[in-house]
Amino acid sequence: MKADEEFIEKFRKAYLEEFGEEISREEAYDNFFSLVDVLRIILRPLPKQGENHDNPQLTGATEVVH
Repeated sequence: MKADEEFIEKFRKAYLEEFGEEISREEAYDNFFSLVDVLRIILRPLPKQGENHDNPQLTGATEVVH
């Protein structure tokens, strides 16, 4: 079993335990990798002040004032 398949099966099991609903492997795959994409965005380091203002991924983001 490949690593991705193991993660998908663990995700399916966790989903079943949390929501009481079994999902297909395809749905688990889509949901798992969507979650991974969101986590990559959330966990990405914030740019230092004055950097990456032209980064299209940050368009619409508000600047945090300390």
